[in-house]
Amino acid sequence: MKYIHYVIVVIALLAGGLIGFEIASSATNQSNIRFLQYHFPEYAENAAQINGLNLSVISICAIDNKTVLLFGNLAINNVAGSHRSIILRSDDRGQHWQEVIAPEYNESFYHVAFVDDGVGWALSALDVEDFTAGNLYRSFDYGKTWSQHIGIGEWGFHPWGMKFSDKKNGYIKFEKFTANPYTDRFGIIATTDGGLTWNETLSVLLLPPAIDNSKLEQIRDKFFEPPGSSYGYHWSMGEWKETPNSAKGHDGSEWLFYFHKETSEYIILQRPQPKAAWIVASVLSSKFNYSDGYVKTP
Repeated sequence: MKYIHYVIVVIALLAGGLIGFEIASSATNQSNIRFLQYHFPEYAENAAQINGLNLSVISICAIDNKTVLLFGNLAINNVAGSHRSIILRSDDRGQHWQEVIAPEYNESFYHVAFVDDGVGWALSALDVEDFTAGNLYRSFDYGKTWSQHIGIGEWGFHPWGMKFSDKKNGYIKFEKFTANPYTDRFGIIATTDGGLTWNETLSVLLLPPAIDNSKLEQIRDKFFEPPGSSYGYHWSMGEWKETPNSAKGHDGSEWLFYFHKETSEYIILQRPQPKAAWIVASVLSSKFNYSDGYVKTP
């Protein structure tokens, strides 16, 4: 029955011109995940052990046809605002996954970007008080290990998107909203030294009546990254729209993931090159047990 579910999902995702598909037999069972040990704050530990945890994948970042990262958060079921950040990495086409950055409480990873020489950045946001910027990390080994960067905390914004053209030059799009009409704005900060320092290069104040609602939506569209680049949901002309999330590796390989509501699993599809057959590379549960810092499969 599970096999039939995956076939139906793949057919739905490939409708509209994508060519062919096949189901990898090894992917009909859930892939292995190794989580880092992490203790929730004392007041949340008991709830985590009783309620269990839920994996929320925000997006996917592909490096090549073997290496891919999923990122988002791991939350305590039925406890609002009690989650921790997570990035999972696989270098064997999704058969095995390893958590690669030490979690931070009440944060989620929203953006991960790599250039083709193995240098990458991961940006988290603190999911309280209007989603302020959390931490920026950098990797020099295709995401195996990460070091925490400094230089963005002072901005105090919600990041809309992040891109790097090479290992030195990149930008972050953001929205800052604190109910202060003189500082609330959309903006862009840029770096020329790989993320060590940042300068604001564009700022659009949201001070009424300097900008009307229709203009605001147009600006929002320009600032938000395109579907599939950063979020499972994208903003389009005043509303949220859900899209299957996709990413391309530097070698032309393509990846996408889809949440299967009936089984509460994430299905990760991959094809090694354009026009090749899509393969269900990985199936990940979204439900986990928790005990004394350890995340376990039910």
